[in-house]
Amino acid sequence: MHDIGALAVIAYARDFPEVADNPSALESSIGALRTQLSGMILAKWALPAELVTAAKEAENWTRQGPDRADYADLVIVAQLHDGVAGDVDIAAVPAVSRLGLTADDVGEGIELLHDAHEEVAAAKRLLAS
Repeated sequence: MHDIGALAVIAYARDFPEVADNPSALESSIGALRTQLSGMILAKWALPAELVTAAKEAENWTRQGPDRADYADLVIVAQLHDGVAGDVDIAAVPAVSRLGLTADDVGEGIELLHDAHEEVAAAKRLLAS
């Protein structure tokens, strides 16, 4: 749900062929607008504030959230596992420590996902059929 704004960007881009027909322009637009639009959509749907915050902060790698871990921290660390953060220094992401993890823990999780890539792909194919 935290990326629902990406769908809004894609739908809107259909009216602008110079964006819709240009993969890098579309990807750039999605990246620039996705989190704020996601938060706006979830707020409009009257979902709990924690979910709205998680959508808005999903890629705020330096987020200094509350002392206790919240949904936003969980989404941020999940995105680290998914490779969305690129070359962000995992040890510098406050959400990691708020969740009681270390950079090594996240690195091991990423390695586990990488090693299980074929199994994950097979499960996705099974679920899609």
